[in-house]
Amino acid sequence: MHGMLTTGSGTAAGFVAAVDDALGAALGFEPFHGTLNLEIDAETTRPAPTASLDEVGNDHCDGVDLTACRVGGVRAAVLRPLVPGYPPTKVEVVAPVRLRSLFRVGPGDSVRLTVDDSSPSTLTADPAALDAFDAVVVGADGAFDAGSLPDTLSCSSVEGGASGERLAEVFARLDATPGNGVYVGATDGDAAAAATAGTSFLHVDQLSAVR
Repeated sequence: MHGMLTTGSGTAAGFVAAVDDALGAALGFEPFHGTLNLEIDAETTRPAPTASLDEVGNDHCDGVDLTACRVGGVRAAVLRPLVPGYPPTKVEVVAPVRLRSLFRVGPGDSVRLTVDDSSPSTLTADPAALDAFDAVVVGADGAFDAGSLPDTLSCSSVEGGASGERLAEVFARLDATPGNGVYVGATDGDAAAAATAGTSFLHVDQLSAVR
């Protein structure tokens, strides 16, 4: 699903902050307090929700539907408030980091949402923005090593991975939740390992394009 990035009203940040525990439990990552707002065609078919949260409802909202997805390889979810008159062409996306900063996108840019963990992405990522993740794990295949990461990167980084189980062990050793981490790799196997471990995935080419 493709959408055009738009500027939101800013009200979602407070809502996400108020219900971040419930969202984190449902999604497997602690969300950044804000959403990426997209405008889609009215004819676009939305993927079916993967979870519903009635407990976050109030007098004005019956809850939210969540649809797990990825943006540029980063774990994310479409958040749809269950309110009367919610625009059918509006899409609000939550993720563990601020996607605008990571991918350096702005109003008018086209953004693709995928539900396939192995779908390649053309979005380039800013290496300096990797600091927003709790941990960065780099594939040990020589294509891209931890020494190539920015010197200013303050989150943990280590060469490791190779399998979903091994990758999960590395995040555990770093005391980081996989959902709020990222794995940098170069192969389809690396992408599959990230999906198995429940973490975000960035291909080395997404970083090398802007290094």
